[in-house]
Amino acid sequence: MNYKNIIAYKGNKISKEALTEALAKKPFKSCAPHQAVSIGFVDVIEGELTTEVKNCLLMKLRIDKKPIPKDVLKDNVNEIVLKALEENEHICSPAEIDKIVDEETAKLLEVAFVKKSYINAYINNESEFVFVESGSAASAEILLETLKGLLVTEELSTSVLSVKKDVVEKMTKWLKDKKEPEEGGLIIGECCSIKGDNKSKIVVTGMDLFSPQVTSHVAGGKEVDSMEFYIEDVGIMTLNKNLEIKKVRPLFDLKKTIEEALGDSSSEDDYMLAEINLLIDMHAKFIEDIGEAFGGYY
Repeated sequence: MNYKNIIAYKGNKISKEALTEALAKKPFKSCAPHQAVSIGFVDVIEGELTTEVKNCLLMKLRIDKKPIPKDVLKDNVNEIVLKALEENEHICSPAEIDKIVDEETAKLLEVAFVKKSYINAYINNESEFVFVESGSAASAEILLETLKGLLVTEELSTSVLSVKKDVVEKMTKWLKDKKEPEEGGLIIGECCSIKGDNKSKIVVTGMDLFSPQVTSHVAGGKEVDSMEFYIEDVGIMTLNKNLEIKKVRPLFDLKKTIEEALGDSSSEDDYMLAEINLLIDMHAKFIEDIGEAFGGYY
């Protein structure tokens, strides 16, 4: 549960009872032989589909997919259609071709390997933000929409983060003026992405972003669309123009801190809970300081 990439949403409070009831309606089940995709919730810790840490409710969605090679399917279908034409002088109708595609797909699904993935998430009932461990908004929405369809006694309403000041404009201005953000605890790091001409990008890594080699790009009219920030003694992350948080890592020894807190405990669940306990604080600080740096959230 590293939460290296985070998509955060404005949300609302949900009770543990309502969330547990919802998740129990869709436990994960392995793909049947002819099933291409299976989605369902799995235990966060042994025997619990959700657990509470620091007023945050944790959940975990599992997605199994059987990828079908399109070229193989196409070749198999073409071979059957061609054989029907050569042996029986029969031209397959669109309906017959659809049936052949379904039959060949079923055969390939029987022998296809299963690709497993997990999406971790939690609802912070104190701040009323929802944090999803995901590198893309599309996969985060899978978890959220699945969950919303299961809730009955309570509702979850989510909206993408929206700030009062333009993200690209502010990041570009900070580089152009060679100034740190005025509000909050964000400190500019050593990496950024600058939108160049013709949709090209200039990726800067491991450099002083206030150096002439970097600032000359924005002085010439180009714009920053992602930037690395850190919060002293807390963590480092890259923020893009959509307010998606990438490449998160703590600025302290996470493993050592957890081991010192646990003492002689060696349970995998205990380690995970100790880890998320620390990450919740880091995520909360990120969200707080991002909001302050960009004029607050709507």
